[in-house]
Amino acid sequence: MNTGPDLETVGHYYEHLENDAYPDPATGADPWTCGIGCTGVDSEGQVIGPGTHWDDAKALREYAYRVNTEFGPAVNDNVHVELTQKEYDMLVDFAFNVGVGNFKSSTLLKKLNAGDKTGAADEFPKWVKAAGKTMKGLQRRRYVNRAVFLGGDATEAIREANRFFP
Repeated sequence: MNTGPDLETVGHYYEHLENDAYPDPATGADPWTCGIGCTGVDSEGQVIGPGTHWDDAKALREYAYRVNTEFGPAVNDNVHVELTQKEYDMLVDFAFNVGVGNFKSSTLLKKLNAGDKTGAADEFPKWVKAAGKTMKGLQRRRYVNRAVFLGGDATEAIREANRFFP
């Protein structure tokens, strides 16, 4: 399945586009992030770290590259039930944000593959910590992931999340 508009709405809203690399907000250290939530090594083999600078076009290319070569395939390869476009988009966003390894070992994926989509959706709000700290931004994002996964409108879910987690 290919990604749809909800992934772009949610992913771009929560990741933002940053032209200059910045350290992890929870730790102030690695991993460094650039573009739209990209960490590690870019598509050209360059390590993302202090001093990394991407123009907007490079940031958009790197985001699309990662979604299409890493996170979309992780969802396609590991989900064994039929998905709606909204479900797929939120799973790709979730895998992008928590990493493929965490996605593959998650209770969310286990419940989903067992056919328990509501139970899977209820797992999103459990993923709100970074470096052991509850992060307001992750609370908002997981609220949106859950709402859209269950069929909600991404823009309305973002408004609600900002109201519930000011």
